[in-house]
Amino acid sequence: MSLKAIREKILSDAKEEAEGLISRARHEKKKALEDAEAGLAARAEKDRARLAESLGERKRRNREHALREEERVLLNTRRVLIDRALQNAVDLIASSEDYTELIGALLSRCDFTGDVEVITAAGDAGRIDQGFLDRHSRGDVRFVLSPGHHEGRGGVILLSGKVRRNATLEMIESMVHEELVMELSGRLAVERLADR
Repeated sequence: MSLKAIREKILSDAKEEAEGLISRARHEKKKALEDAEAGLAARAEKDRARLAESLGERKRRNREHALREEERVLLNTRRVLIDRALQNAVDLIASSEDYTELIGALLSRCDFTGDVEVITAAGDAGRIDQGFLDRHSRGDVRFVLSPGHHEGRGGVILLSGKVRRNATLEMIESMVHEELVMELSGRLAVERLADR
């Protein structure tokens, strides 16, 4: 073989080798790009799923927060309405014609014996006097009008020795208030379950 033939053979072999290397490099480049695209697509899908889950969780938390806030506002509104209604009821009771019958009923349920001091509201000075108390005294109990008054809108405070019974309208109102709040809270829980 001549020098020229050897040279052409070397060039031909080198060219084939170079083309093979270039082809393999292109193939590896293409595969690397496909793998990278597939990896990016998978990562993007995971990121989308994580973002959707995060948004869904945030939406759920916001909805729960809004429901709790709505419930709080509703409870506060109900409490204000109950307070207002009970205050109006106390004013109506204290100014009603049957008010003295209510006080008589409270006195009839008194389980003290002996002399029982009766403290009235300042507004009851003309309606509840010693004569009224004498009519409601019994054999084992004698009601005595106190010279002082309590600060409430109505009702009485009964004193026997060191024992004190508060039967003012405000005390009765506070007891009824808690019962109403508990009843409405129970209803709210049922309403909330029905809404879900």
